[in-house]
Amino acid sequence: MKKVFVQEIYPYRFLVWLLGLNIPIFLVLSQFFERERSIEWTLASSAGLFYQGWNVTGFCFLVLTWVLRKYKASKLVVFSFLMPVWDVLFSNLFLGDELTVSVFVGTGLVAAGIYFVNLQHKKVKCKGLHMMPRKGIICILVVGIFLNYGMQEDFWADEGVDGMVLIPAGEFEMGREDGPSDEHPTHTVYVDAFYMDVYEVTNAEYKAFIDANPQWQKDRIEPRLHDSTYLRLWNGNNYPLDKGDHPVNYVSWYAAMAYAKWAGKRLPTEAEWEKAARGGLVGKGYPWGDTINAADANHGRYINDTNPVGQYAPNGYGLYDMAGNVWEWCLDKYDSDFYRASPKRNPFSGGTLTEVINDFINIDTPRVFRGGDWATQDLFVRVDNRDAGIPMYASVFVGFRCVKTVSHK
Repeated sequence: MKKVFVQEIYPYRFLVWLLGLNIPIFLVLSQFFERERSIEWTLASSAGLFYQGWNVTGFCFLVLTWVLRKYKASKLVVFSFLMPVWDVLFSNLFLGDELTVSVFVGTGLVAAGIYFVNLQHKKVKCKGLHMMPRKGIICILVVGIFLNYGMQEDFWADEGVDGMVLIPAGEFEMGREDGPSDEHPTHTVYVDAFYMDVYEVTNAEYKAFIDANPQWQKDRIEPRLHDSTYLRLWNGNNYPLDKGDHPVNYVSWYAAMAYAKWAGKRLPTEAEWEKAARGGLVGKGYPWGDTINAADANHGRYINDTNPVGQYAPNGYGLYDMAGNVWEWCLDKYDSDFYRASPKRNPFSGGTLTEVINDFINIDTPRVFRGGDWATQDLFVRVDNRDAGIPMYASVFVGFRCVKTVSHK
């Protein structure tokens, strides 16, 4: 399976590098070198180890460190500056990695710093970057490491997992200024990488769940977990004829949560859902652009029923039916004013993800659903439109899809 490169931003990693790696190395080296020389060797060594993560290029760094041991430590420090350049070449030539803005910016800043320090000391007659003064070298190295490595965490992840696609980490503009009051203000949100189901959960998939979990079958589910319309169109434990590939509907939020837990997944947060629905587009009303018609999505009663999943073109992330067909339950508690005080990073309304997932059976506050359905008009299938229902609400218009947190590798 193809691997893709994922970056997530973690400012505290600089402290991990500074304290967890540098101090032990310095304590060892200080037994053999003078103080200033020990500092230079510490920064140079830990830079390579921290950045390369003990992989192939990290091994190359250690080998070259041994080869260059007879040179001044300051020359080794400069060599560590060039490691991002080597990493870019290695990743793109041999691993097929994508060039990222952070790589360009970080490498450029380090290179510029080296150039200007040398420019200030151009009167030094000896040639070679290793003739930079120690203070200049150490200063640039600390800043360069912070910019390149302290603010990001890089890891590999599968491009797709069991019918899911990887939604990359990053910022997007959430909400709409000219929409209903619960959709504004528009605000910038950062969401960590996650996997999302390519399709809405189907009747056939849901049947596998209730067959394995009889307590969620139509005639056994606890009354408090639905509103008496649970799986209304099903005949006992069998979905309607020829609708195995249609999205399951008449499922409460509780039932959707139980399915997701059984599948080793969870429901998406509202922010995750909107980021995924936008498909990488900025400022557009629908997953494909700003206009909509009958050929774009199952909505407006053009068909007057659900469609088999995947009948319309996918969005930029390869997700189908993010507009129309059925509304999709989200994990969040509905709060009409949440956007006014929303956290910038991984916003979530109604406690913490862990609390909600572990105790979902006892939650009774309204939950968000998104995306519109086969009957709603254009306005309600927009990527920024918000709606909600009580957790026991089971409707012909509402289904769900799942997400999965990316495990760092």
